[in-house]
Amino acid sequence: MDKEKILAMSREENKNMDEREKLVNDKSGIVGLMCMSVMCIILFSYKAFVLGENAYDLLALYASALMGTNFYQYKQLKKKSYLIGGCVWTFCAVVWLILTIRVG
Repeated sequence: MDKEKILAMSREENKNMDEREKLVNDKSGIVGLMCMSVMCIILFSYKAFVLGENAYDLLALYASALMGTNFYQYKQLKKKSYLIGGCVWTFCAVVWLILTIRVG
């Protein structure tokens, strides 16, 4: 590929966002996942240890977020470890969803 073609492709990919916007957008996803993680830990602890209930629903929700993150990273970066992680989190999410429905 020649230099002009590469530059044209880059401009086309980045026409809606500049680099700073992309960085902020990426970082916001990480911060959002961290906030969700903290909330899931708090709610899980409350349901499991204070109320004495199972918390499969929260585990399924959390696993689905990690599943989506891993599959997106695999799609963008083509690293096999992200594919494996996505498959593992998919399995966990499905198991916990089934337990939520069956056990309550």
